[in-house]
Amino acid sequence: MPAKINLQIRDNSGETSNLGIYMGDIANALAMQTALDPLTGGVIASRSEVSSISQLSGANPVDQNQQREMALRVFYTDDVTGSLHFISIPSPQLDALTLAGDAVSLADAGIMAAFVTEFELHGVSPAGNAVTVTRAQIVGRAL
Repeated sequence: MPAKINLQIRDNSGETSNLGIYMGDIANALAMQTALDPLTGGVIASRSEVSSISQLSGANPVDQNQQREMALRVFYTDDVTGSLHFISIPSPQLDALTLAGDAVSLADAGIMAAFVTEFELHGVSPAGNAVTVTRAQIVGRAL
């Protein structure tokens, strides 16, 4: 797949929308942003550039309960600033997680514990600092 730029555009109420544009040459990302800017009344809050995208699969899950409307929300703190952040992983494998209501055990000696270890080892906060996972829960609508 070709390179891509991702723009986050903020509206008057502070809400953001994301816009992705595939590019033949990522070196033209700023020119594309400059051409797009007059088309929106919003503020272009950020731009990220992805130089290559690898298509991994075109298949759909077999389990009809795997829907993006349900997610595994993982909360983490920046080890330097203490700020709280989260990521949402769509279509969680509920039967592979240790659940107590909608809370997910971080130290289950299974796939969640392995993810926490990897995320804390290689993930960083938006400020680029080391992170600590604090909790996880299932969010979204029930199917």
